[in-house]
Amino acid sequence: MSAPSTLVAGDATRSRVLTWAALGDSLTAGSRKGELTWAPITARSLSVPERGLELVCLAEPGATCRAVTDRQLEAAIAADPQIVSLICGANDIIGSVRPRVEVVASSLDGLWFALRSALPAASLLTCTYPAHGPRNLGPRSRERIAAGLRELNAAIRLLAGRHRIACADLEGHPGVGDAANFAADGLHPSALGQLLMAGTIAPLIQPLIDEENPG
Repeated sequence: MSAPSTLVAGDATRSRVLTWAALGDSLTAGSRKGELTWAPITARSLSVPERGLELVCLAEPGATCRAVTDRQLEAAIAADPQIVSLICGANDIIGSVRPRVEVVASSLDGLWFALRSALPAASLLTCTYPAHGPRNLGPRSRERIAAGLRELNAAIRLLAGRHRIACADLEGHPGVGDAANFAADGLHPSALGQLLMAGTIAPLIQPLIDEENPG
């Protein structure tokens, strides 16, 4: 895979820099060239007193759970992060006519188990997906994908509880009903949607940073 992008926020001159590894698909990596996504927006908004925050973004557009396992997991563990975000599974649903959500959930379970086993002290973060189908598909296909994503979200919530993961519920966010928060495809966040995601997820990450950096 290509080298991960990195961003240092806060005081980068300090030796005890916190590392955040971001794994997943285009919801984290972005779907358009040069797009500023919620992850770097969030990193810049966080308060990291007397420390720096390095964002190691390993996410890739189009990534499935298998791709994350094969192409991102090892690098994430090698980065020895204190915070890990993993958001994936949607491409497994969207790319299948008859998605088997239980298989996707099992793959996610394995990813979280591997991360928790290799990085027992790390704080883990995920989120549910807005349950939308792409606008360029017919009504039946859109509903099939939306139904699959709703099932996936239920599995994500279950796994979040099992593995002690902070989970932002984007499916239930009031902003999902506003078309302005989505790009032209109706699936990915618009620039406004990225800001909304950052504003939703940052309050979950800030306490994790505060735990790592007690006053």
